[in-house]
Amino acid sequence: MTSEEQTTYRVHPLASHRVVGGEVFIVTADRAFHRLSVPTAVDAFLEIAKGTVRRAELDALIVARYRVSTQQAHEDVGAFLQSLLDKQVIVATETEDEPCG
Repeated sequence: MTSEEQTTYRVHPLASHRVVGGEVFIVTADRAFHRLSVPTAVDAFLEIAKGTVRRAELDALIVARYRVSTQQAHEDVGAFLQSLLDKQVIVATETEDEPCG
């Protein structure tokens, strides 16, 4: 697996969020306020909020729900994840391969 494939994402432990009227409102540790209203962003964030998720899972979710190309989903998800990381809404963790057996 590549480094990117081993990375998982989860909501930052110091961030709080609520869903209201189909939008996600997020407050981060620095007291910044963020709002997600675009359906693809809301869906991707809510998938992350369920626990830890890999980028490939988010790519597949966007491809399945919005019928965009795999390449387009990969580019858009990458930009979205980077934005959330920069704003300290989510954190990334490198995971080790699980031993077989």
